[in-house]
Amino acid sequence: MKLDLQLVNSSNGVFYAGQVVEAVVQVHAQHEEEIRGIKIKYKGKAKVEWKEGSGEEEREYDAKEKYFEHEQWIISGGYVLQPGTNSYPVNFILPPNLPSSFESYYGYIRYNVKAKVDREGKDYKVQYPFTVLSHVDLNLNPNCAMPAQLQDSKMICCLCCATGPVTAVFRIDRSGYVPGEAIVINAEIVNNSDRSISSSRVKLIMNLRYYADGNTRFEKRDVAKVEHGPIEPHGSDVWSGDRLVIPPIPPSPLANCNIIHMEYIVELKADVDNTPFDLEVPLNVIIGTVPLQTYLPPPVPMPELPVDPNGIMLSEAGGQPITVQPGAIPIVPPPSYGNCVFGKVDITSEREGDERKMMEYTPQYAYYNYGN
Repeated sequence: MKLDLQLVNSSNGVFYAGQVVEAVVQVHAQHEEEIRGIKIKYKGKAKVEWKEGSGEEEREYDAKEKYFEHEQWIISGGYVLQPGTNSYPVNFILPPNLPSSFESYYGYIRYNVKAKVDREGKDYKVQYPFTVLSHVDLNLNPNCAMPAQLQDSKMICCLCCATGPVTAVFRIDRSGYVPGEAIVINAEIVNNSDRSISSSRVKLIMNLRYYADGNTRFEKRDVAKVEHGPIEPHGSDVWSGDRLVIPPIPPSPLANCNIIHMEYIVELKADVDNTPFDLEVPLNVIIGTVPLQTYLPPPVPMPELPVDPNGIMLSEAGGQPITVQPGAIPIVPPPSYGNCVFGKVDITSEREGDERKMMEYTPQYAYYNYGN
């Protein structure tokens, strides 16, 4: 006997909160076989855990959240499988307010569907992890279209003597983006100190906080960066329209999750040689799943199709005609979905029974291919 599970309404295993997950359970039998039943279970949960201290002072912190757990018997009360492939379609509506899938060293938000053939002796089990995305439309947040700017300076001290400051002005064109877009960077760094600046860089950073047992764990993960070269003492450097492309990452924040908090910043950093006095200038940004309408790239020219007097665009291929509605807002082209920039994770611990072999999973996130 062999047990398979396939998601039929998503080729890449990505769903949005509130969407229907359609699956097919397939049991391949070589001969007639009696079973007690076939069960399917959908589950969404979050977990964080970490350790602090060492030896006898070491302490573990952990917390969990369950978003849903739905079980149903496809067949129960005894059944005889016929030889060949036995297929059983199933579906489940995801709750509407789910946080996006997320994976890190200290915590995760995971969703999966499992099927089990209950039989005498050895049960057969299979599971399929899938990605859930919360819907983050940047057009609904007026702050996303606003540019952001910050100026800061730092005095450089060495051997108890202070030299001149390092000063920076950092600007970005707006505060909301989707993966695939580029953050346009404008900045000026003035080095009035007697020390060289070895390099300056702009990073997109994911800031994380994990909560468990009344304690908090902080983590900072670098997502992407661009870099400029050194700046001599009393010199300067200008960033003029440099572009930092956003790779596939989860949208922010992780709404409706109480044990993991996530936010993104874009940070300009000037690394002063041989001192701890680096200058860091951060700006907050939001990562969404629906891009700002005002920043959509120009449409790709399409061949004109004939239109009849009733405003119906005729299909060249003989398919269904397309109705043209005057004044309609252009529809945002659908995104692609790409592997998370942080790569795959081992979710072997999620397996049970005969599922002990290693299983790897890579979350998929919305990505707009704008040619960046």
